[in-house]
Amino acid sequence: MGGKTTKNYITNITETGLGDSQYSGIMGGQTEIKSNQAGITSDIGTLQTGQDTGFSGVQTGLDDLNTYLGEQFQGANSQRFDYAKANADAQNFLNNQAIAREGLATDARTQMGTQIDTGFQDMGGRFDTVRYQCRQRPIRSQSRLC
Repeated sequence: MGGKTTKNYITNITETGLGDSQYSGIMGGQTEIKSNQAGITSDIGTLQTGQDTGFSGVQTGLDDLNTYLGEQFQGANSQRFDYAKANADAQNFLNNQAIAREGLATDARTQMGTQIDTGFQDMGGRFDTVRYQCRQRPIRSQSRLC
């Protein structure tokens, strides 16, 4: 062969390609994964809807509680105001009564004059007169008095 040298290269061939049955199995698995992923996505959507509904229910409950507590506090405040007003009215009434009582006492002292003991002295004289008359002329009806 005329002076040329030929080198022999060794090539190892390993079967790395997929056979038809293997390819079909992998594609079937991919389809199943895709189907599962769609189901998971749908389930996540359902879960989100449920969470939204749940949070909406919680918000409604908090709103209702807030309204109820507001009404209760308003009612209690109104009742306390009514009691405070009734108390103020009663205090005003008592004050007016005290002023009126003092006016009556002032009038009574004015009518008595400065010599309060005069009436008691006159009463003592009246008892003495009755006693004296009983000794002088006893009358049947007066006998019990004398």
